[in-house]
Amino acid sequence: MKDAVNGICANVDFKSYMLELIHAIANNKDGPAQCQEFEEIIDRIEKKYGCTVIYFTTDADGGSNKGWKLLIKSWPYLIGPSCWAHQVCIYAVEIGASATALIGWLNNHGKEPLQLAIMLHQEAIIAAQAGAAKSTEKERLTKDAVQFCDLINSHTFWTGLETVIGDIEPICYGTNINQSNSTWADQVLLTLVGMFIHFKGHPEPNVATAMVKRLEKRWKSCDKPLFILALILNPYEGLSCFGSTANLNYFKCNNLLISMYRRMKAWPSNSDMPQERATKEHALTRSFMQYLARTGQFGDWRDQRVGFEDIMGKNPLAVWRAFESLNDTQELASFAIILLTIVVNQAGCECLFSDLKVKQTQQRNRLGLKKLEKMTKFNYYCIFCTTLTIIRLVQILLQIIDSLASLKSKESAENESDAELESDNEDLITPKPAAHARKWSPCKLLVLFGGEVVRPDRHALMEFDEEAALMEALVDQEEDEYPDDGAMEGSGDDFE
Repeated sequence: MKDAVNGICANVDFKSYMLELIHAIANNKDGPAQCQEFEEIIDRIEKKYGCTVIYFTTDADGGSNKGWKLLIKSWPYLIGPSCWAHQVCIYAVEIGASATALIGWLNNHGKEPLQLAIMLHQEAIIAAQAGAAKSTEKERLTKDAVQFCDLINSHTFWTGLETVIGDIEPICYGTNINQSNSTWADQVLLTLVGMFIHFKGHPEPNVATAMVKRLEKRWKSCDKPLFILALILNPYEGLSCFGSTANLNYFKCNNLLISMYRRMKAWPSNSDMPQERATKEHALTRSFMQYLARTGQFGDWRDQRVGFEDIMGKNPLAVWRAFESLNDTQELASFAIILLTIVVNQAGCECLFSDLKVKQTQQRNRLGLKKLEKMTKFNYYCIFCTTLTIIRLVQILLQIIDSLASLKSKESAENESDAELESDNEDLITPKPAAHARKWSPCKLLVLFGGEVVRPDRHALMEFDEEAALMEALVDQEEDEYPDDGAMEGSGDDFE
């Protein structure tokens, strides 16, 4: 299958699910056509799955970028963050392009000989680099050779190479953070701010100016209220990350929040009456002011934050889910959870395309789009069922381990009780042995009565001497002369 394919994925609670695969090779790529296609996709998804799409993200490339902008303009209640996985990759490409070209050129020609050769034979090296090329190609090769020779002769360039790692590091961090399908909007904003602060203080003025300009350009195309509110509604950050020049106060923050709230609640499917909306906005403003001032239900947050973090981790959603159970803060908590669960990239679609490359190989190159879609959905279903099965098995194993531990503890207690009882019986029944005798303790029945029983020979003859026989007869006669205690002589007839 060589057709162009578009993937539609939904992200719910930071988990990406593939919904549809669409043939895109015959679709128009202009902005209005793409916008119409996006509208039809959203309507179809909402009708099919009974859900509400609150944000829409594309790769912001070509016609999809224009169509995405038109969609957000025609549907203002729809949140439209751009894909920040692509945005940060653009930074890396722009910075790394010239460095990669120079490294490749040096590897092909050798670094150490060039340093000396350029000093002595720069013109000859430039001419050799251009070679037999003509016209435009010769001009390009000559220009590249002159640029690289000037860089190699520049002491500033070699000194600046030491700072390359420091410049690439924040970009690599940003790329790694923003390509996850669980990236929050406040994390993206903090990543962007980190790169901005780094390059703003760069020792090279040209680098500082160029990078600040590029970062500002990306930030300008963002849905700014979403990112700012996500950072403010992070209980672990709040207003602490904003500089003094931001000139933010509680009222400006509240106006920004109400504006975003009204925008998202303007969805056509919202059935709230005007009076009900006004009541919710009033509750939202009251709880948001208390949140900023750390009063009311949020008064103990500053003191109890460490303890809560030790139990639940540093997770803003866990904090807002706790406040969602309170009537006073329910509206603000629900809205904060919506904003913090918006994923501002399309990492799920990128993972989908990687999975399709695995499924469709040279041996399976006749798989149709519908077949691939069914295979992918079935794969998601298997992963989901496997996850549930593993969770259930872990729960069963934990229950078995607890039962075995309880049984072992019970057996240990019984053994200790038996040992104490046997020890008491030993003290009462068994005489104290002599110092030189070996101590014996009661054993189990298996030890006492197990094995082969040695019986005495009942037919063995006993030998008696004459003296022993006479002594025995004498004892018997004496026993006959004395009746037992309580016995009387004579028969029973004598006392009738």
